[in-house]
Amino acid sequence: MAVVHDQLPGEPDDRVLRGGVGDSAEAADQARRRGHVHKHSAAAADHVWEGRLRDEEDALEVDVEHAVPQRLVGLEDRQEAVEDARVVDRDVDAKDRRSRCSVAWAMGLCRVLREDPDLGARLSGGELDDAARRCVATEVLLPKGSWTPGEEALAARDGFGLLMLDGLLIRRVGTQGRFGAELLGAGDLLRPWEDGGEDLSPPFGVLFTVAEDVRMAILDGDFAARAARYPTIAANVAGRAMMRSRTLAIGMAIAHYPQVRHRLLLALWHVADRWGRVTPEGVRIPLRLSHELLADLVAARRPAVTSALSQLAEEGLVVRDAAGLMLTGDLLAALDDVSQRTDD
Repeated sequence: MAVVHDQLPGEPDDRVLRGGVGDSAEAADQARRRGHVHKHSAAAADHVWEGRLRDEEDALEVDVEHAVPQRLVGLEDRQEAVEDARVVDRDVDAKDRRSRCSVAWAMGLCRVLREDPDLGARLSGGELDDAARRCVATEVLLPKGSWTPGEEALAARDGFGLLMLDGLLIRRVGTQGRFGAELLGAGDLLRPWEDGGEDLSPPFGVLFTVAEDVRMAILDGDFAARAARYPTIAANVAGRAMMRSRTLAIGMAIAHYPQVRHRLLLALWHVADRWGRVTPEGVRIPLRLSHELLADLVAARRPAVTSALSQLAEEGLVVRDAAGLMLTGDLLAALDDVSQRTDD
């Protein structure tokens, strides 16, 4: 029998964890016959909270069939459908693309601590290995387009939420063409059902757009139960919520700069702090940021952002090319210029 690279003794076969949801029952039966998954291991998660694990073997293994939220089981030909969506996306214009909603496709299970090692940063040695084996979650794919949280969000309501593993998601809040925007990427935690709703006095709505194909892990109640043995994982998940709060506070501070070009420059450097790539020529932002999105990020109108971007390019602070944007100037010097003009 072939051994999967980096697979630890006694853990489920990686080929089962990465397999299709529609084939999960058959894959689980095959895994049992190979001796990789104990037939009683599905009961382990139910006893984590009370500390009544049957034995170490059950604690280290996960029943693949029962670990997949039942709402997501039965999706057939999901990969072909995703590929079809990508083909369609290339064939429609921008207006039609905005009106089309993305559908979340369950792709199987993933090992969360291997996808996002920082969640296990305070664990080490055998404890980290055990946590990596136990802490698995359903993985879903969101293709490009508008996204309305559905079954994947419902499946996460009794747990931590939805953890982004890869891709780029835009969250907009507002009404009547006036929106604030938030960029979300790998490591961000979402609880999209907690948007305030009717409890908010301002009549604001929430819109999600998948800018680059997104992979998410559903950190549901079963995941929370398995992770309860390692309290630092929950602490690190809570830290992700704080990270989003700090990011939004920085955006509010940027919005107080009076000139759009300064707000835009600061916002671009803020984006570059997370997604930028340092090159000999400057810091490359490998994201497709439309002028409309930039306007939402800096609390401005799109024509003003277009004009400000041209001005920054003339000043040598931003370079626009076919690959996107490059930051080449001195941010501190630009901020000093802002301070001097304010003092005057």
